[in-house]
Amino acid sequence: TMIKVSKKVEYGLTTLIHLDAMHADAIVTTCEISNIYDIPEQHLGKVLQKMARADLIASIKGAHGGYRPCKSLAEISLGQLVEVLDGPAKPVHEGEQHAFCVEFCTCYAKGVMHEIQQYVRRSLYDISLARLLNREEASTETYAEQA
Repeated sequence: TMIKVSKKVEYGLTTLIHLDAMHADAIVTTCEISNIYDIPEQHLGKVLQKMARADLIASIKGAHGGYRPCKSLAEISLGQLVEVLDGPAKPVHEGEQHAFCVEFCTCYAKGVMHEIQQYVRRSLYDISLARLLNREEASTETYAEQA
């Protein structure tokens, strides 16, 4: 089961990585991020607004406004980012039916596919962006990972 990763999620992740590399008090504009990473400014603006409404980043109003980090990458899971920008994560297979399912009305693998989809969705919420990017301290590993 594969997860679709949209351009919105890619733009959001790019922004979070960029903000993480900046000084905590630094403010960056949509235009700056757009120019640095060659992202269409109009699309990026919508992504950043959604992220700010979900408190993944802070929106600073005014003439010298923009965006700044308000959470570390360790506090944001991949699942959160996907849900904020695309809605609940949906496997590629969802909404499509196997030819067998259409012909016989019952797919014997349906229960297994559902379990796989649930596992993938849970996994997205269990991994922080810091962990995904190998930026998390070794001391934060779980017991099962150390064993």
